[in-house]
Amino acid sequence: MKGDNVSRPFIANPSVPEGCSVYAIGDIHGRLDLLDRLLNSVAEDVAATSPLQVAVVFLGDVVDRGADSCGGRTSGRRVPEPFFLQPCQPWVS
Repeated sequence: MKGDNVSRPFIANPSVPEGCSVYAIGDIHGRLDLLDRLLNSVAEDVAATSPLQVAVVFLGDVVDRGADSCGGRTSGRRVPEPFFLQPCQPWVS
């Protein structure tokens, strides 16, 4: 088959280390109201579970379309070290 020799990353047993929590947040598109609700839920869960390490991963667009793209950018700053994966729109600080 064409492309059979293409190297692809593969993790046989993906896992999160014990004591760590990972939260993934999909496309926000400027919906500050929904982002705030999600971040509040993350904060509540962190307070209840006391993980040793927390990672918040943003998947897709943070800004664009929604009523408050600027607010979405500033609200995202509540996350100490966010990860952003393949956003179509730039994260502007």
